[in-house]
Amino acid sequence: MNDVVRRAYSPRGMRRQGSSLCYAFTMGRVRGHRQQLGIDASAPMSTIVSYCGIWTQHVWIFWINTNNHALPPSIPWQSLYLVLSLAMIVMGIGCARSTRTRTEGRGHVRDLAAAAGTSLATVAVVVSNTVPGLASLAAAALLIGGIGFAWLYLEWGVFYSRLDLRQAIAFLFIGGIAAAGVKEALALLPAFASGLLAATTPVLSMLMCRRALASPPHAPRAAIHFTAQNISALWKAVATFVVFSIANASMLSLQPPSAITETMGVFTGERALELALCACVLLYVFKGRRSFDFNQLWRIVLLLLATDFLVNILYPTSPIQPFFAGVSLNFVVLFVWLVLADVSRHSDLPPALVFGIGWSCYTLPFFLGSCIVGMGGFTRESTGYFAVLMYVVAMVAAFCLEARDQNTKQIFLDLNDEAHAAPEDFTSIDRRCEALGRQRGLTTREVEVMQMLCKGRSKAYIAETLFVTENTVKGHAKRLYTKLDVHSKKELQQLVDAY
Repeated sequence: MNDVVRRAYSPRGMRRQGSSLCYAFTMGRVRGHRQQLGIDASAPMSTIVSYCGIWTQHVWIFWINTNNHALPPSIPWQSLYLVLSLAMIVMGIGCARSTRTRTEGRGHVRDLAAAAGTSLATVAVVVSNTVPGLASLAAAALLIGGIGFAWLYLEWGVFYSRLDLRQAIAFLFIGGIAAAGVKEALALLPAFASGLLAATTPVLSMLMCRRALASPPHAPRAAIHFTAQNISALWKAVATFVVFSIANASMLSLQPPSAITETMGVFTGERALELALCACVLLYVFKGRRSFDFNQLWRIVLLLLATDFLVNILYPTSPIQPFFAGVSLNFVVLFVWLVLADVSRHSDLPPALVFGIGWSCYTLPFFLGSCIVGMGGFTRESTGYFAVLMYVVAMVAAFCLEARDQNTKQIFLDLNDEAHAAPEDFTSIDRRCEALGRQRGLTTREVEVMQMLCKGRSKAYIAETLFVTENTVKGHAKRLYTKLDVHSKKELQQLVDAY
């Protein structure tokens, strides 16, 4: 026994115990994060990594935009966004109308064709950059690559429509961190090696998306907030997408895309800030357990855009100008995608339709913004144009990012709910209310009202959430009080707690 004790408390024994404790602590944290994100405990790490695979999309479009040098003068690099917009609209509508289009993880032939076409288009760009006189090949690569890329984006949209908001935030912003690192690596590699590596990203995107769709994390059933009848109420969100995209495109069009990687110090700074902001969002939501709404999120982009305008007006020849425009664009991409993921999850419209039309509200204005700069002959000294842009952005921020709009409040509502109570508490309340409602013969709407009353929601809040008048909510409350034989919200909560 003494030998056993002596070995346990020897330096080597203490190190072993410390290692065991560290391992147990780390695995406990990993299991805790898996449970928090609805990931099955038996899911292999490769599946979890695939959930964050949207970084491949960000990396491919970055590479093609900064390396397609052989395009004809009449075709600007921003034309890819026009191809992407039209393709996603057509494919989104086609998916919504066709019952045979893949929506449940089938249709692998289309995935393979999209990935293969996009990869071959990338190789074609590398060849056209190497061999002179192949401008038509570069143009064809832009067209084919854009169409295949659009299909892959729609497939990722289907996956994100199945995630709850916390899952979408985790996978999207971890993917943003990964994209920042891979972009930096591509910029440091020789052109030929960088092109070959970029050619693998569409295939990786397809494989990761298929794996993610085959074994998605568990997400609770979502309430329907948006239908074909009321989704037009989100026009303020669309206006924000459009104006911010035009502003970003205008700033980025003032320089050739190849110049983005010429000043490596500025480029590395962009990636570092991009990585830091993604990490801050993750820490804010998961470590700080705090919430945000649509308006708060887009003020980050507003700050970056305003700084970009200021630098461009005060120091038009400064090499730091692309810094803020590049970071701002990356966060427009992330925030638009997150909004579409949340809207799609809470909508009865097909995910491909939501993402197809919604994503074009960013990509098509981006193309139009670059056309405005090109056709107007604006340069970095065109302060009048930037003054107009600043005015329009300020007006949109004032009228579309105001906190009292009840329609944009529906976006990211789940995250705001979670800030007031633990998810397991709400789940327990919902289950007990559903069971009590079945026993007492309550209607579906009466159960929904009862669930929110038990969570401490006011009748005004319930009316906004359910898109009904406050008098309608009062009528539902009165009827369910009568059926349950209670006379106040407190008695109702006590009844549900005791059930």
